[in-house]
Amino acid sequence: MLINSIIFGAFVLAVRGEELELFSDGPVVLDAPITFTGVLRNSKPDETYQWSWTDNASPGNAFHSDHDGSETRLNFTVVYPSSKYGQTQYTMKLTIYKYVFYYWKNIVHKTIDFNLTSTLQGRLLVKQGGTQQEAMSGHSIVNSVNKTEIEVAFHDPSDFLKTASKIQYFWFIDAVYYGQTNKGVFQKNFSDAGNHQVETIIIADFNNSNREHNISTASWSAIEQRDKGVKTGIFHKRVISKDPISNLTVSGHKTLKHGQLVNLNIDCEGTGGWLFCWKTVEKGYNITGNETCDAPTYRKLCNFSIMWYFKNSDTYNLLVIVSNDVSSHLEVVSVTIYEVASQLPLSIVIIPVVAAICAVILLISGIALYTSFKSNLAVEVADFDFNTAEEEELQYKTFWERLRESFGTAFTSGDDAESEGSSVSGKRSVQMPGAAGIGYGSIT
Repeated sequence: MLINSIIFGAFVLAVRGEELELFSDGPVVLDAPITFTGVLRNSKPDETYQWSWTDNASPGNAFHSDHDGSETRLNFTVVYPSSKYGQTQYTMKLTIYKYVFYYWKNIVHKTIDFNLTSTLQGRLLVKQGGTQQEAMSGHSIVNSVNKTEIEVAFHDPSDFLKTASKIQYFWFIDAVYYGQTNKGVFQKNFSDAGNHQVETIIIADFNNSNREHNISTASWSAIEQRDKGVKTGIFHKRVISKDPISNLTVSGHKTLKHGQLVNLNIDCEGTGGWLFCWKTVEKGYNITGNETCDAPTYRKLCNFSIMWYFKNSDTYNLLVIVSNDVSSHLEVVSVTIYEVASQLPLSIVIIPVVAAICAVILLISGIALYTSFKSNLAVEVADFDFNTAEEEELQYKTFWERLRESFGTAFTSGDDAESEGSSVSGKRSVQMPGAAGIGYGSIT
């Protein structure tokens, strides 16, 4: 089986033939070396190959060399002086020839485009705590509380800038000039959350280390820079400053009766967006700081909720993780679910009590009503008995009947007639409603 695999591999190589790859370390500034690298694959060690390098610049550059098949990787370095070349794009071509039957056979070739520039190449690195802060889009996100370090990183694979006698750096942030340094590092706190533009102007002097430059040097033309032996560059970086998490609060009931739903609210301050997650952890859990969210919830505002039902009574630890682009907050929240002793339904207690109260009220009302009725009944009987004589005297009688009654009374009365007559007269005096009563006196 192994022998078959080796034979098959050799057959594939023979069929595929030689392959070529070509790279460069460009772009580079004029006067700096640029290196091209060729890699030959599937070559045969016992064969002889010729490597031929040519570009399309004017004046052109070319180089040819012969090698056996064991040399599969070669470099070609070229310097394009600013006195002969300008800022533009060129093409380098590498052709591989193989010596076959007394002639060189063209078996493979490759081309690559490269750029020569009149300005220094590189970029700005933004770091906090020694860690580079850079998003996929190229801008940097920093913590508004921590100190930020901005560093110039040149693209200088041949260390061309080490031959400069002096390099000066001029720093601008949001179009405000912050000063000049002799090293490519600047520190600042971006305490105002938001977007910031950082710009650095670099002036490298290759002739006189005692010569001082200012930012107007960067406006020199390529010819002026060449004549004075100066290289310049301008690097830009967008920096987004964000406030870290602060004042995180977890509100809601953390001690609940069995059967109640856990409902906690998490709020915090800082700069969004926000990522949130939570999970239960064992009792006595210690936060390590390495905890992460597997499937976090994203919010533009720091406002999250935890709603969960625990079917068993116990104390549970909830690990809460909230993070934004510049900070994270981890906190363990304890929730206790407790059992409640079984009790009779409230209706069983309330209904008998209410019924008893109503019965007492009805009893008291009945007694009061009976007492009142009995008192009224006694008054009516008494009134009836006392008013009988007066009602008889007030009965309607004719004048002759009253005359006859008066004479009878006068002649039948004894010595006490006068007093009795006064008494009768008093009884017959009845006050009727109104301003005056009607009196019926005796006739003498």
